Amino acid sequence: MRKKILTILALLFLVLLLGGGYLVYQFLTPDQAVEQELNEQFSKEFFSFDDILNDRKRPPTTNEENNDGEQTDDNGQQPSETNETSSNNQEPSNQGSTSNPGPSQNQPSTGGGSSQDEPVTEQAIVDSYVPTFTALEQSATGKLNDLFDSGYAEYTQKKEDGTLNLVALSKKYMQAAQTLENNLDQTFYALLGEMEEELADNNLPTTEVNRIEQEYQDKISSLKSEFMSKLR
Repeated sequence: MRKKILTILALLFLVLLLGGGYLVYQFLTPDQAVEQELNEQFSKEFFSFDDILNDRKRPPTTNEENNDGEQTDDNGQQPSETNETSSNNQEPSNQGSTSNPGPSQNQPSTGGGSSQDEPVTEQAIVDSYVPTFTALEQSATGKLNDLFDSGYAEYTQKKEDGTLNLVALSKKYMQAAQTLENNLDQTFYALLGEMEEELADNNLPTTEVNRIEQEYQDKISSLKSEFMSKLR
């Protein structure tokens, strides 16, 4: 029964495509009322991937680098009232001989040690973006599945209630899918541009950029094919 219902939706879309430019324009042009309905149903953030992009851009702070999550001073040390009291009680002559030069004078403030002297490689930069691209793919796939399940549930409910408008329902979820894809493209290419710029700044080849872009396009095509297979 479910396959039959989804087949009807696919046939309807085919009819609209064959019906001429006007029907296609009316069906695929974003509708503000539909957009508002989608934002109320799913929330505006559902169609956005800004959280993934922001996580990539957010620089680590000194407090985050501290495993205990305790506040640290400029030298990466935890301030202590006891240490302050002890320091105040010391003789002036002893302060000069017992003072600690602190990590900032003997090692990099990032705690990376000699890693700062290691040359940056193309693979290292590309690898640093892999978790973000993976998170983006997983988020997009999950949201697309949510749209599909929601569309089927709404179809079933409205059919039972006798309020089904197949054209309006199809337009709604196609607009939802298109909005999701547009925001996905925007986020992906923002990340890809970041990676390309970082490679160029380090005088490294950017050949991996083209490969990753092609993989992305192939994945989008695969997702669309998978979605259409559910309509058969």
